[in-house]
Amino acid sequence: MANMRISGLASGMDTEQMIKDLMKAESVRLDRTKQSQTQIQWQQEAYRELMTKIKDLHTKYFDLLSPSTNLSSSASFSKFSYNITSGTSASTAVSVTANADVSSRNLVINNITQLATKATMSGKASEMRGVAKTDFDFAAFRTGLAGKDFEMSLSIGSTTKTIKLNQTELGVIQAVYNAGNDDAENAFAAALNTKISQEFGDNYDNVASFSDGRFEFDQPGTVVRVYTFGSNVESMSALGFTNGQTNVDNYSKTINEIFGLTDAQIGTININGKNISLSQEDSFAQMMDKINKSGAGVQLSYESLSDKFTLRSTTEGSANSINIASGSGAEVLMSKLFGVTNFADDEFVSEAGKNATLQINGVDVVQSSNVFSHDGISYNIKELSATPINVGITVDTKAIVENIKNFVNEYNNLIDAVSNKFSEKKNYSYKPLTDEEREALSDDDIKKWEEKAKSGVLRSAPELDTFLSKLRNALIMPIEGVGISLSEIGIASSSYLDRGKLTIDETKLNEKLESNFDDIVKLFTQQSDIMYNNGTSAQRYKESGLGARIDDILKDYVRTTRDDNGNKGILVMKAGMVNDASVVQNELTKRLLDYDKRIASIETFLFNRENYYYSMFSSMESAMSKLQSQADSLVNMLGS
Repeated sequence: MANMRISGLASGMDTEQMIKDLMKAESVRLDRTKQSQTQIQWQQEAYRELMTKIKDLHTKYFDLLSPSTNLSSSASFSKFSYNITSGTSASTAVSVTANADVSSRNLVINNITQLATKATMSGKASEMRGVAKTDFDFAAFRTGLAGKDFEMSLSIGSTTKTIKLNQTELGVIQAVYNAGNDDAENAFAAALNTKISQEFGDNYDNVASFSDGRFEFDQPGTVVRVYTFGSNVESMSALGFTNGQTNVDNYSKTINEIFGLTDAQIGTININGKNISLSQEDSFAQMMDKINKSGAGVQLSYESLSDKFTLRSTTEGSANSINIASGSGAEVLMSKLFGVTNFADDEFVSEAGKNATLQINGVDVVQSSNVFSHDGISYNIKELSATPINVGITVDTKAIVENIKNFVNEYNNLIDAVSNKFSEKKNYSYKPLTDEEREALSDDDIKKWEEKAKSGVLRSAPELDTFLSKLRNALIMPIEGVGISLSEIGIASSSYLDRGKLTIDETKLNEKLESNFDDIVKLFTQQSDIMYNNGTSAQRYKESGLGARIDDILKDYVRTTRDDNGNKGILVMKAGMVNDASVVQNELTKRLLDYDKRIASIETFLFNRENYYYSMFSSMESAMSKLQSQADSLVNMLGS
């Protein structure tokens, strides 16, 4: 419960107001300390705002993840227009891309006589798919029915229907069997398909099938599932199926369950000289994964619609064959996957990889891949062509100029932002509002006041002065090994008073891109062999192109990684970067925490001081009350 203070009763003085007035004078130091803390907080916010702008510029124009706009990378100058024609029409047989070293060029692809292919092995259907029973025999099936009608629930996709053959219908098929006709199983499948078509529609007339002793239900492209109908468990049992069995069950089964293979047969297989350890307990997915990640240079795939496996080399070309030793565990496994008895089976297909063959500018060219590079041009051949293909490569100066213009605009915006903060005048008449002053103002008035009070919080900050100077010098200092400067290509700093802002003469820049393209690329993208570190060496600076120089400077100020001395970027160490540990570990935050301690100390002093004043006035009131009481007693005595 708060202390209740009643004062001024004996003296008649407004001691409450007197104490408030005394405390107002005492609180001046607290207000000034809080104002100083607010100034530091505003400085931190201003620095962080500038860091965001610096980081945005760096991310867009100097980040390895943005190659098309990264001015320190030749990729940002690899902007070309391509004209690929055969006769008078555009050709789709080949596409090309050029890097910045190419400049403009014309060439002729005289012909494309062969495309590169991958070595491939395949066969017939693997019987991975389908709700199936091997060694199906109609007579055994009838015996299993135990005199009951055949009944089952069949689900195709999201639709489930009842399929039924009564004793009369089964008797027709039995007559076929009794006549010694080996086609009873096919007759059974045909009868089922008639029923299925009646229930599901005309397109479902081949769901049931029988071949080489294998009876199955299957519909490519969808899930087929069989269920026991009611209490008639004999029908499913006679077929040899389990309740809920589906045509995709094999995906979760083991190699042993699917193919009947054991560890002794396929414990270790060898493909292209690479040993691959398999287990009979490996699932279908695990088997695929082990082979594909083995490093054997092959990719095993399964296509459910055709129910076929295919083994391909991972790369094109005649040198990239698939080698599987005859009689080995690998051959045993692959013969199962390809649905053949052995690799000599007529239905087994093995195609060797082929090289791409073409002629460029009259020279015969052989490549192991359809995608290849030569003399700074990347080719992707897609079709054969007996007629010549003309390829015209032209530097897209418009796109390059646009990228440089965008950079200059955003660079100038950054220079403006930094130099404005550096030179912004301070409004000494506007200080941070005290708590009492804030209470007396509206939110709008507080906002207007603080806009003026925040002016000049970074005025003459040495970090900003150095930052601007470094950027300006980076643009005008010569680069070793580069015989051209920014000013020579139409980009210049108008005045020192602009703190290094740039202007562009687009006409001159376009002309120079046409005549000195390679030199301009080098001016921006030349790299030093000396690695970047904090406090970059003078030699790296001399050798670096403009892109690397600006990249280094921006990193020096907003880098969140630490150097060998444990330091991050200059502004990061000063004010901290949001979403980084430095947000609470920086110079200004330490100063703010120090102010917190000073404010807490002053508030404790003021609390004690206020109690002291109340105690002092209380003692005075008590003394005056006693004096008044004694005076009243004396008057009473004299009056008597």
